[in-house]
Amino acid sequence: IKNILDIKEVDQVLILKFELEAAWLDSRLEFYNLKEDVEINTLIYEEKLSIWVPIIIFSNTRQDLTSKNDKKSFAKVFRDTKVNGTLISKEVSEDILVYKGSTNDIKIS
Repeated sequence: IKNILDIKEVDQVLILKFELEAAWLDSRLEFYNLKEDVEINTLIYEEKLSIWVPIIIFSNTRQDLTSKNDKKSFAKVFRDTKVNGTLISKEVSEDILVYKGSTNDIKIS
C-alpha cells in the first residue's frame, strides 16, 4: 500500500493507491545471457507483448478493474543463480547461454 486515499466507514469503502507484483514461470520460454543483476534483465515493451502475462481481476472494485500489461508496467526476469545456462551451440562464434523459463521467474509490477 502506497497511500490510503479515503475511508468511508458507513459505506464500507476504502480507497487505496497500491503497487502490485505478480511472478510466474513459463516453461515455453528461453532467455539468453541472463545476468545476476535483475535490472539488466528488464523486458522491453515489445517483449512483454509477445509473452503470456497473467491478468488479475479486482472483482471487489466498482468497475471490476484488471491489471494491465502496458508501457507503465515493468517486467523483469530473475535468474536462478543455482542453475547454470547452457551454451546455445558450439557452432556459434559467440558464447550465448540459454536459461529455461521453467526455472527463472518473470515478475511484473
